[in-house]
Formats: sequence, C-alpha cells, structure tokens
Amino acid sequence: MNHDITYINKLILQLSHNNGGALDELYALTKEKMKMVALRYLQDKSYVEDVLSEAFLKIYNKSYSFKKSYNGYNWMYEIVKNTALDYNRKNSKTTNMSFDEDIFVNDVGISYSQNINLHIALKSLNAIELQVIQLRIWENNSLNEIAELLKMNMTRIYRIYNSALKKLYDNLLV
Repeated sequence: MNHDITYINKLILQLSHNNGGALDELYALTKEKMKMVALRYLQDKSYVEDVLSEAFLKIYNKSYSFKKSYNGYNWMYEIVKNTALDYNRKNSKTTNMSFDEDIFVNDVGISYSQNINLHIALKSLNAIELQVIQLRIWENNSLNEIAELLKMNMTRIYRIYNSALKKLYDNLLV
C-alpha cells in the first residue's frame, strides 16, 4: 500500500504540471476505491458517476495545492467525500411532505383507519419537525447529517426530533 501511495502522490504532482495523462492513470488506479467512498456518503447511489466526475475534476484543479508530504490517497478521499456530501445538499429533497396523496396504505400495508390516524398525527407536527422526521425516518439520515443539511446545531436537531416523536406518539395513542 505504501508503494501505491507514493505512486498516487507522484501522479497528483504531475497533474499540477498539467499532465493530462497522469489524470487518466490516476483515475484508472483509484476509480474503484473512490467509487466506494462516494457510495458510502451518497444518499442517492445512482449519482455515483456524476460525483466521481466532479471529484476528479476537483482533484485536477486542486493538484497545485498538493504537497509531497500529504498522503495522496487520503487527500483524494476527502475530496470525493466532500463532493458526495455537497451533492447530497444540492440534490436533497427536503421540501415539506404533501399529505394530499395516500402515501402510506400501499407502501407499508396499513389499514385505512391506521392511515387516517397517522395522517392526523403527522399533521400535528410543525414544518421543521416534519422535515426532521422525514429526513430521519424516510430518508434514513443520521441526526448529524440532518444538522449539517439544515445548517442547525446537533443539539437543536436532537430536541426537535425527540419533540416530534413525542407528538406522534401522543397523537397515535388517542
């Protein structure tokens, strides 16, 4: 692995001298590993090729700032990770949910009366609570990711999430 890092560093340094062939070689050498990085951080896995393209463009454009003392693999990892996170932010579907559709009956197979109760419970949430619940439960984001997406502090997101869960619980019990 140490030999690979030395070679990756050499290729990145060549990029800073506008060596386009080095980019092709770097891409061929690291594509699969960087693809795994992107898949790890992307919410919608279908955008992995877009993220890789954008990340390698950034790697090329930022190669002038690369220093010999860096670990080239780690440097690229951070660029791919941040590109995936940026892509999530740009393409996240954090709009408020619409309850005009019957979204629950067919998706999870619950009865009509249970659907009405869930609909009423969800209506009891304010917009931010609903958005946090949607991001946490339906889109499976961590509370840290939600805090980052909504540009709020983690403690506030935690409180909003717990408050929303309590409201849902209280409204579903009646």
